[in-house]
Amino acid sequence: MIARAASVALALLIGCSGDKGKDSGDTGGDTTPTGAEPYAVLGDYNNLPSAALLSIWGTCDTDMFVVGADDGSGPVVLHYDGTGWRRIQTGSTGDLWWVWSDGGDLVWFSGEAGRVLTYSRSADAVTSEEVVTDPAMKMFGLWGSGPTDIWTVGGDIQGNQDGVIVHYDGTQWTEAHRVSKDPTDNLTTRQAFKVWGAAANDVWVVGTNALISHWDGSVWTDQPQSVYHTAPLFTVSGTGPNDVTAVGGGGNAQSAHFDGSSWTDVSPPPYDAVPSFNGVKAVSGVGTVACGFGGSIYWFDGTTWSADPRPRPTPLDFHACWIDDQGATWAIGGDLTNLSEGVIVYSGDRVQAVAL
Repeated sequence: MIARAASVALALLIGCSGDKGKDSGDTGGDTTPTGAEPYAVLGDYNNLPSAALLSIWGTCDTDMFVVGADDGSGPVVLHYDGTGWRRIQTGSTGDLWWVWSDGGDLVWFSGEAGRVLTYSRSADAVTSEEVVTDPAMKMFGLWGSGPTDIWTVGGDIQGNQDGVIVHYDGTQWTEAHRVSKDPTDNLTTRQAFKVWGAAANDVWVVGTNALISHWDGSVWTDQPQSVYHTAPLFTVSGTGPNDVTAVGGGGNAQSAHFDGSSWTDVSPPPYDAVPSFNGVKAVSGVGTVACGFGGSIYWFDGTTWSADPRPRPTPLDFHACWIDDQGATWAIGGDLTNLSEGVIVYSGDRVQAVAL
């Protein structure tokens, strides 16, 4: 196991860049990839554990991590190393909602009960599990600029307290900020869902009731609500400080875009009947992709959203999407109501179907 982890790390260093939040530039009008491979279903109820899949991270088609709900044998953590898939046993329980790494030895998972798990490639094991905040919180999102600067965010889905933002400095996790209430009434609690940054001093958090909050290296500052104030924003991603996209919705998709100076509502018009977006991923030179309910996949050209012209690969709901270093698109999800069924789809021809 250790030898395999070392070989994967070497391949990663040679040919894969990872998602360190240091991309520059913007989408430049990128849109749906032309001539792209049709979507293939790599995994579903036939060959996956009976748990919805909730987050994906990777650097190339030889190093991909997928995490999800607990199927009764612990949270599902899958890894693809270029030759096949395997399940990583965490020794933990409860759902995992997000995965992130800077491409080095360590990979971080966040999830239920205020927990963050750390996996070591070289040890091929989860080396730590910490409760970093109130166990009533589900830690829905995770991102860092490096191994000594990581943010995890979450919330109390019962709405009894404000969402939380927690920071890791390489030594310890510290609660850094409580999300402010909805400014329209100053009473409604808001929850933090996802976090992404262009740099250590340029970090964005999104959440319920149109929450968008920014870290400038010193303070967290809420942004004016660019979409309807009751709309949840589920995920945020960008290619750099002048190109950041947040997505969500409570029926029809909602989306906002930051151009370096202000946020603008770029939601699809209601008459387009675009289902809510759950996930988004932006990669400079490739584009910005969002995924959501009913197996929907859409592309953003900097102004408008267009449906991916390829046939929808599944009727299940997507929770997260990814563009790998080779330009292939991934989407994962499943039964997001019961967290009981998973699906992985992929637009290339280099990755094998899941066989555990």
